[in-house]
Amino acid sequence: PVTIFPHILSFDTPATTPGTGVPTNAGVTGTTDWERIPDPANGGFAFYVGTGKTPTAATGPRNDYSGKGNYIYSEGNYGIAPISAIFASKCLDLTGMTTPSIEFMYHMVGVDIGALALQVVPANSNAWVNIPGASITGAVQTASIDQWKYFKADLTTWAGQVIKIRFVAQKTGLGSASDIAID
Repeated sequence: PVTIFPHILSFDTPATTPGTGVPTNAGVTGTTDWERIPDPANGGFAFYVGTGKTPTAATGPRNDYSGKGNYIYSEGNYGIAPISAIFASKCLDLTGMTTPSIEFMYHMVGVDIGALALQVVPANSNAWVNIPGASITGAVQTASIDQWKYFKADLTTWAGQVIKIRFVAQKTGLGSASDIAID
């Protein structure tokens, strides 16, 4: 399990490689602590690694949060709604922590975006639960050039436990405008 905190996940490390938004070149996240479900190589609605604009029209950010790096995003060109893409952590050991939290930047523009939700599962459980207050519904930005938004979720309920966390990007519309980005 991950035991060193803060656990900073950057998509701008030398191990990260952006892709081109197609299953045969989905990019490499550069982390072994998190996984993409489903694997984007299978051609479904999944998380891809991007830099610059996503390949889908009318959705996705123009750049990452810093304006010059990489990010992950759910590629809306694949999969039939309703469908979800998941980015899930391996075990996170929150033993000894009293007020754990998770912080990230997000960008959500597109008419086919359903939601971005954070869920947690404690060790020795198979039941994923929504983190209270950690669901963002529908498009938040109106254009790819809009600023990224900051989000912080309180994990105090799970302080002292070993957990897994997952981001769930949901596509609900009939089209492809559902690129949900995280940085």
